[in-house]
Amino acid sequence: PSLALPHFLLQAAQKRRLAAIAQASRAMQDAAALLCFVASEMDGTAAASAQLLREVVAAGELSAEAKDVLNLIDESIDWPDVASKGKRKGKKGGGGPSLKEDLLEHSPASAPGAASPEDARFQAEVALTNALMQPFHACGGEWEALQQAVAVLDVLHCFVYFTAFAEGPTCRPRFVPHGSGAGGGALLDLQQTWHPCTKPPSPSASMVKNDLGLGSQ
Repeated sequence: PSLALPHFLLQAAQKRRLAAIAQASRAMQDAAALLCFVASEMDGTAAASAQLLREVVAAGELSAEAKDVLNLIDESIDWPDVASKGKRKGKKGGGGPSLKEDLLEHSPASAPGAASPEDARFQAEVALTNALMQPFHACGGEWEALQQAVAVLDVLHCFVYFTAFAEGPTCRPRFVPHGSGAGGGALLDLQQTWHPCTKPPSPSASMVKNDLGLGSQ
């Protein structure tokens, strides 16, 4: 935060910075835990599906350095308990994450020289937050890969869910090389399709299925 701002704005900006890095770190921890869970639950999975899942998990696997960054942030921050989280905004005892007191007390930024103890504490909070944000940003490429892996898992889960509850047979799409259509154009050939959100009005009724061909002529 710019020191030219009023003190109350500086404090608000610092709280937002700390909350952002804390929540981002926790989200990455949850995403990494999800990939670990998927990797541990592949027994009995078909070979082709297991290979696909292994590739997704491997693409999002974190390095030891990235894991150390997440552990550092986790060990530096206190989260409010469940009771505090349930309190209305502005009530005493609520609020977001905070830096651990022992870190603030031993921070070089809290050394004598500040205008007041409050200023010294604020300077220590800013310095420690910067020390957490810098290595986190340095691993930005790994966080992006992890998010992409989770997004792919989400899509695959949607496919599985749809095939389990679809009102009709399903199949895997077959991708053809670019330019396979007439005149070297694109090609889209759908057969016996129906809208995924459509359901028959009764168990005895059936849906009207349609064929769609684009670029074949």
